[in-house]
Amino acid sequence: MAKKGGDRTVHSLNAPRTWHFPRKEKHYVVNIRPGPHSKREAIPLLMVLRDMLKLGETRKEIKRIVNEGNIIINGRVVKELRYPCGLSDGIWIPKLDKAYRIVLDNKGRFKPVEIDKKEVNLRIVKIENKTPVKGGKIQLNLSDGTNILVDKGDYKTKDSLLLESPSNKIKKVLTHKKGSVVLIVEGKHAGKLATLQDIKEDGKLVLKEKDSVIETPENYVLVVGDKKPEIVITYE
Repeated sequence: MAKKGGDRTVHSLNAPRTWHFPRKEKHYVVNIRPGPHSKREAIPLLMVLRDMLKLGETRKEIKRIVNEGNIIINGRVVKELRYPCGLSDGIWIPKLDKAYRIVLDNKGRFKPVEIDKKEVNLRIVKIENKTPVKGGKIQLNLSDGTNILVDKGDYKTKDSLLLESPSNKIKKVLTHKKGSVVLIVEGKHAGKLATLQDIKEDGKLVLKEKDSVIETPENYVLVVGDKKPEIVITYE
């Protein structure tokens, strides 16, 4: 019989570099299950709760917390330790009255950062593709695996959407244009905020990050705001 959901563990040396944990102390770590994000673009919920937020010392302790329905991600209760937590996902823990968002640190690794609970149900996703469907509507395919139907409008690939969870209501369209604020999500500059200065003919972007000028591929960035990020999206 075929295995369902893939391997439950992964060798620490083969784990994505976006996962931050003491690799020399562990031979194997929990693997993510198939879900809204790929392995490269997410980190297991168990690792977030136990190794980063320190809500328990063992897998058994974290499992009890999760099974009791204490973890809400993007407005929905999650009871799977291997659930893939991706960039911009909001985590609400009612018993602690605390909210967190998964962001990137300055080394491009996933980290939970505490945020105001008023914005825990907001997240930013990129429009990766769009397809006309019956009825004159358009299906937007988003970076976190979400597909939403919209009336014809000014939605373009590479733009981002500020969504409200769990309804996926579009709060704002964040346009991929000169002057926009972007988060670099891949490469050696991952985790940095920058301003989009120019879009070159070969698809490369010219970004201004503090006193530095960076050139990077278009698919390495996520638009997060017009003049400033719409939500907390980096780890200081």
